[in-house]
Amino acid sequence: MPKWVRRLTNWNGRQAPLAVWTEKIAPLVEATTGPSKNTRRPFRDAGHSIVAHVSIADLTMRVPVDSHGVALWKPVERDVLQADCARCELVPVCRQLPR
Repeated sequence: MPKWVRRLTNWNGRQAPLAVWTEKIAPLVEATTGPSKNTRRPFRDAGHSIVAHVSIADLTMRVPVDSHGVALWKPVERDVLQADCARCELVPVCRQLPR
């Protein structure tokens, strides 16, 4: 059982019998992560594990926004040197030193 399910259901063990899963744990997970949350039901049995497809499409993220209001995903950032360092010929050496 993944850690987020154990925390969500306050379950101590990493494994649970199928009967315990269907009677106790699955209803708790479904009640907590209902259709307004991000879980797609039903759970699917895949051998010795149970699979639940989770969509994170509706989650929001904090990202930089440009001047036109468009969100930027992993924008390119400039590396601006201080005035003293910009004129120095040892900049490549300094960049390789540990902070």
